[in-house]
Amino acid sequence: MSEFDKEWSQVDRDVYLDNLFSSSKKKTLQIPPEFQKTVMGKLAKRMAHCLEFPEGSALMALLGTASASVMSAYSVCYPSGDPIPTGLYMVIEQPPATQKTTVLEIGLKPYAKAIQEHNKLVAKRNALEENKELHLSKAFTVLTDATSAAMDSYIQSCSDGRFVVASAEQSAFASLFPENKQFASNNELVLKGYSGEYVGGARSTRKAYSGYVWGTVVLVAQPGSALRVFRASSGSGLAERFLYISEPSLLGKRTFHGEYLTEQDVEPFRRACTFCVQKYSSGELNSVIPTEVETLTRLKTTANGAAILLDVRRRTEPQLARLGESGDMLQLGWLGKIETHALKIAAVIHAIEYKASGAPVPDLIPDEYVIMAIKLVVALSQQLAGILDDAGESGESAEVEAVINAVGEKRRDLNSLCMLLKSRSPFRQKQGSWRASKARVQQMLGSGTLILNSKGEITL
Repeated sequence: MSEFDKEWSQVDRDVYLDNLFSSSKKKTLQIPPEFQKTVMGKLAKRMAHCLEFPEGSALMALLGTASASVMSAYSVCYPSGDPIPTGLYMVIEQPPATQKTTVLEIGLKPYAKAIQEHNKLVAKRNALEENKELHLSKAFTVLTDATSAAMDSYIQSCSDGRFVVASAEQSAFASLFPENKQFASNNELVLKGYSGEYVGGARSTRKAYSGYVWGTVVLVAQPGSALRVFRASSGSGLAERFLYISEPSLLGKRTFHGEYLTEQDVEPFRRACTFCVQKYSSGELNSVIPTEVETLTRLKTTANGAAILLDVRRRTEPQLARLGESGDMLQLGWLGKIETHALKIAAVIHAIEYKASGAPVPDLIPDEYVIMAIKLVVALSQQLAGILDDAGESGESAEVEAVINAVGEKRRDLNSLCMLLKSRSPFRQKQGSWRASKARVQQMLGSGTLILNSKGEITL
């Protein structure tokens, strides 16, 4: 047993894993203490102090934006050996006037600047090459607001299928994931980009991308952003690919103490992200173009790290059955990706830690980063549970609220009420939605919350 496996054993694993979607939904992200030693953990703590911004949200913004840089040069392998992109999908909710743009800019600036430098080198090289057939395409920079169709066209003009969408405005998701049939949208790029799959584009009116895609999506925006993803997903599996955090804001509690981030605070993070992009850039400029995830440098866990991940999957398997029976399909799909979420986070931590020191990134991810990632994913599961509960998408309170709203609209008999409820959240996600709604109504009748009048109508 390795040193890190002993560490994981000494911390009761059940304490962490029993918290997955527990009834205790944490409002503040419970950051594993081990993060305090990492480059991103130290910067997040300093950002939280200087900007008076929730530390967990700052950490997730750094993880998400750092994954854009790491993704340009590295992939991470499942224990089976199959590679996936290291890019993370992230929704971080905070209200207006909380310096969301500043937080996003701190994390994204190193990547954006390094890619701009790369594209300048590409332009200079092309200017010296008379044969246009030998010209290189520029790399994807960052989109802050675009429809999926526009992003599709943009990728087609880039050197590979890698994309980055990052914004501090909810309008970015309004374009990418439109609601109420505002305009046609195809989320296949984002859906397939999570795992580096192939997409085929065929449009007669304009250019469309065909090939492998892999990407990063980071939104730091107003509350309600997560709900937009839930609704846009519509059972496609898109929502399960995102990590969500919605911490209480510090509005009204800020002291404006006047301390600011310094270059020294940000430098290790900036250096690490820049080195990752430069690794990508040097390969592309030498015509070693990473046209799919399989061509990226592969990172993988140790045999012990793979065993730890397998143990987590075994311990969470009973939760999948419970969530399936209760109809919490989004939570079920998200929990089913616990290994993928942990692998991506561990790979990003690993690459940033080594690149910050200027050292080559070893192929093997230390077990401590795998453990750290698992603990963070468990903490994020509580964030998701809280967001779903608050949004009325799952949980007992959501069911009760849906019933009360339906009864308040119009008096109906039991069968008519249940027929209406089965198509509404949270019942529509359940297997046997009509039976589930009937059970809830009968429970509320039994407790006296609802009343059955002499006409057979249910009232409040």
